[in-house]
Formats: sequence, C-alpha cells, structure tokens
Amino acid sequence: GLGALLVLGALLTGWRARRWRRASAVALATVVAGTLATAFAPGGCDAETRYHCARIVADPDRATGRTLVLDGLRHSYVDVEDPTYLRFGYVRAIAAVVDTTFPAGEPLAAHHIGGGGLTFPRYLAAARPGTRSLVSEIDGGVVRIDR
Repeated sequence: GLGALLVLGALLTGWRARRWRRASAVALATVVAGTLATAFAPGGCDAETRYHCARIVADPDRATGRTLVLDGLRHSYVDVEDPTYLRFGYVRAIAAVVDTTFPAGEPLAAHHIGGGGLTFPRYLAAARPGTRSLVSEIDGGVVRIDR
C-alpha cells in the first residue's frame, strides 16, 4: 500500500525531472505487478473489521478449540464445547481471582471491557449459571465473528 505509493511517487518525480531510465521503468513495472498481485490475491483474513484483520484458527489438538487472531496476534482462545477450558494463562489467573473471591457457582453481574473471543463471559456462564455479563466491545466486526 503505502510503500508502493512512495515508490510510484519517486518514479514519477524522477520522470518529471527527465531522469527517466530503464531501471525506473523496471521498478515501475514491479510496483504495478506487486500492487495487482496484492489486490487480487486471497487475503489472510477471515474478516476485515474496522480495526483488525481477523482470523479464526482451529486448534489441531482440540477439535472444538478456536483461537481469535487479530492482526497476526493471538487474542483469545475458546473451546466452543467446553468454555471452562482456559488456554491462556492470563485468563486462568483472572478466573482464579474470581473463583477465590466469590463463593463457587454463585452467579455474578460482570462488565467486560473489550470482548475479544468472549472467553471470560463464556467461562462465567458455564461455571456460574445465571451470571449476567455485559460486554463493551468497540469493534463490531469482532462481535460478529464471535457469534
């Protein structure tokens, strides 16, 4: 994107300054070919949200496990059949704090800032039936993927 525009701008500036050479023509052809290849090649995203390139990656070790990848980074993991399975250490730590602070199985009212893969709201719903979770997620595209 931006790199191609910068190279194209430099080539056009060189051409206007009458320094056009064969190397410039080859570079221009390369930029055009690269731009066309990028435009028509399959993307690495399941969805382009307003903020992220989002992918859902199946877990080869757990048939029902899924990882939400945003811009190439793993953001959350959900086992759709067993929401009490928590893959990431930080989520297990949050669960440990909640589970030692409140009586086991007691429903909670929780407000989650950012939804990601909705790992923790799903965990609370399974581990503490009757829990009410409110999720505030700025990226509607991520919410659509979660459904």
